Amino acid sequence: MHLKSVFTLGAAILAAGAVHADNFEGKVTMTMSSDRGKQPQTINYEIKGQALRVDMAAQSSGHMGAVIMDFGKKQMTILMPQQHMYMTRPFGGAAAGAAQGGNSQAPAAAAGDRPSLVPSTEKTTLLGYPCTKYTVTDKGATTQMWVTDALGTFWGFGSMGANRGRGGMPGSSAPAGWEQALSGKGFFPLKISGTDASGHTFSMEVTSVSKQSIDDSEFQAPAGFREFNLGAMMGGFGH
Repeated sequence: MHLKSVFTLGAAILAAGAVHADNFEGKVTMTMSSDRGKQPQTINYEIKGQALRVDMAAQSSGHMGAVIMDFGKKQMTILMPQQHMYMTRPFGGAAAGAAQGGNSQAPAAAAGDRPSLVPSTEKTTLLGYPCTKYTVTDKGATTQMWVTDALGTFWGFGSMGANRGRGGMPGSSAPAGWEQALSGKGFFPLKISGTDASGHTFSMEVTSVSKQSIDDSEFQAPAGFREFNLGAMMGGFGH
């Protein structure tokens, strides 16, 4: 997977306003799809304490890429398995701005500017977890979600939501309206369906949830991976 694509994923998680995932530790697997002719995409979440790992495959090549977010250390690690390389970057302040395309002036959406999360009286059980149906309407897009409060807060994945059907990894770190609405609410979506502002449909469904102990090594670069020094590479262009 291209470095820019995986880096965008990390920026998207930051932009979504991720917070500590309560006491849930384990793995969540989800499938995303849309009506834009692309194959469904599988995304794997691993959550432990204040650490998150997201693995996904590029649609065109099947190559895996991963982002590890350590919210305690304020550190993001990008894994590039095909190259056996990794890159570590701090986030927060100017670093977070750099992750969002170099625009350190881009403010996070204020709580009052976020789309509203409107609850319904409909309830069901998915994968053994009690869920309530919510609706989010934002700039012509309407999203319906079945969410649970038993898995902590959803960390988000920015434009891989409603816009991921446009092909490949997202080109923007801006989170979708439904992600903004979920931010900080203590909910995790198990099933999502909606229509974007252009009339295209999209969906996401969690296919498995496994509460289990995860080894700390899952949140570190694997042995044998070489560190990719972006600063040194960019500095070399000046000579």
